[in-house]
Amino acid sequence: VDARQAEPPAPPTPLIHSVVGLVPRQSRILIFCGKGGVGKTTLSFSLALRCAEAGKRVVVVSSHPLRELAVTLSLAGIAEVFPSAARNLFVVHIDPLDLIGDLVHKNFPSQFVADAVLRSSIYKNLVEVAPGLKEFQFLVRLQQLAERKVSGEPDYDLLLWDAPSSGHFLSTLHAARNFEILLTGPLSSAGADLARFFSNTANIALFPVTTLEEMAIEETIEMCGKLEADFAMKAAAVLTNLVSPLAMATEA
Repeated sequence: VDARQAEPPAPPTPLIHSVVGLVPRQSRILIFCGKGGVGKTTLSFSLALRCAEAGKRVVVVSSHPLRELAVTLSLAGIAEVFPSAARNLFVVHIDPLDLIGDLVHKNFPSQFVADAVLRSSIYKNLVEVAPGLKEFQFLVRLQQLAERKVSGEPDYDLLLWDAPSSGHFLSTLHAARNFEILLTGPLSSAGADLARFFSNTANIALFPVTTLEEMAIEETIEMCGKLEADFAMKAAAVLTNLVSPLAMATEA
């Protein structure tokens, strides 16, 4: 979805200006993760807006369906308020069920048979219970977007993933990794590309987001520990959101 059809998030804050300097140049995906409600969506869109204004082509992958996102963030009128950013900013929501449906169509010689399979209750139940299948397809498309090229050049300079809440985020990474060992057939090459991309931690910049609430801080610490232990992924920086400027002020 082209962000020109939607409403702008708030202008970049001092926190976002600081984050820009923390992004490693080689990173292809920036992940904003953390407890639900700490401001991941707002910060990811604010950074995307800042980078798009600077001339980078940026795509935001949202964990929210676009209709929900339109309620969460006011996006209409971005072309009028931030015309330079509007040309470079894109927003997508990846639905794994649509990706799996496309895979079925590509691997059945008869579209009639493919449609029949997709309508069947057996297929629908299988897709829901297959461990890691939807998560795997989501990450495959995320990696494809990050590496997609047009005329030999990257289609996007930067991809920002507004990740789901901590538990869902970790389960997505775990489920997709566990699914890889079972890969055969048309999924095998996609699995190899996925493993190659995510095994190189230089491709990823991780930004856990928290507020200064005890529960949010504890969840962030636990999540960062699991990401480092299980995936060798270290945070580029932990972002503390909703902090008054007075908290950083020196005494008069």
